Amino acid sequence: MHRNPVKQGLVPKPELWPRNSYRAHAFGEEGLVKIECLNPRNPRNRGQSPVFYRQLTLILVFGAVVSCATTAPCTVCKSSTSMEASYREASDIFVGEVIASNRFSSSYFLRVEKVFKGHAVSQIRVLSGYSDEYLLRLGERYLIYGNRLSESAPLRISACGRTRPLSQAGPDIKYLSARVRQK
Repeated sequence: MHRNPVKQGLVPKPELWPRNSYRAHAFGEEGLVKIECLNPRNPRNRGQSPVFYRQLTLILVFGAVVSCATTAPCTVCKSSTSMEASYREASDIFVGEVIASNRFSSSYFLRVEKVFKGHAVSQIRVLSGYSDEYLLRLGERYLIYGNRLSESAPLRISACGRTRPLSQAGPDIKYLSARVRQK
């Protein structure tokens, strides 16, 4: 599932979420989501051979491994994520605390504490392209390097950028503070 309800904290077990195909795959049951399931426990698939299921399992596992190996953060990013390059490329750089989020749209609202570059506002909306492992957390403080597609567009952050929890941003804060003092 694209946004797993268990990972999102909506239910403790996938079989408790009514609008997914888990029960069809795991137990061969029909639910709200109608699918053509290749599960041997599903009465419609009783004629398939065990070899077919082993082959199907190998194909799915191989696909998952390849997918995981190719979708890790920063594998398709520019080679440079140095502080200087990130400073040049970002339209906005600031320290902020996440005060609200919509994890399904990867949209976050942050209270801005300190601006190093860009618009001096008290709150800002940020869109994230991060995978589930890289979601911003409510109540946490971050150093944000972001870009806008246009002046009126929301700020976007990327897993390939230097956005990070404030607790891990010491060298960046030192560099950015020195840049601000130079101006």
